Amino acid sequence: MTVQIEVREETATKLQSIANALQLSLDECLSRIADLVSLSQTNGQEKTEGLTPFELVEDLIGSVDSSLPDDPAAPPHRPPMYHFVAEKLRKQGLKVP
Repeated sequence: MTVQIEVREETATKLQSIANALQLSLDECLSRIADLVSLSQTNGQEKTEGLTPFELVEDLIGSVDSSLPDDPAAPPHRPPMYHFVAEKLRKQGLKVP
């Protein structure tokens, strides 16, 4: 069974680019997102009821590696914190990969 959903074109483009980056079909990608953000009800109560904001996003943390570039041929993206820590380690005489 297939179902059509309506989303803005920008949203569809973003979802497709995420799926491509993960080398998944759009269906598989949406299924994974649904598993991560499952808000289905249990015993008549939402799973999110009484949870802290951290607990709501706990499963999402670390699930996507933002250091991976969109283009596999490009070098990995290094956030500013990486450079600060690398410089500190170099000053201490440690080799940074």
